[in-house]
Amino acid sequence: MSFLTIKNSGDCAGNMEYYAHSLEGEPPDQWQPLEEHLKNVAEMAAEFARPFGGQAWACLAGLWHDLGKYSAAFQKKLYDANGIECHIETQSAMVVHSEAN
Repeated sequence: MSFLTIKNSGDCAGNMEYYAHSLEGEPPDQWQPLEEHLKNVAEMAAEFARPFGGQAWACLAGLWHDLGKYSAAFQKKLYDANGIECHIETQSAMVVHSEAN
């Protein structure tokens, strides 16, 4: 089965690596990368669906089940929960000119 690479590697200040899960007391380089997690779940789901021919749909469901974790807000939550300071922007810096003073 072929997968599309969707991970952006780097550090929290610039290009961000996305994680699915953190490990308490461990640094981010020990956490599970989101791309790896999505691929693992997709492969397991496809195997579970093999008996009834639903591999393709199960694979898609596995790949998509945690796409929301690609948000800056979720990544910030992982860092914050582990007491790691990381300046991740969670809201755009767009100025609404009609509301500006």
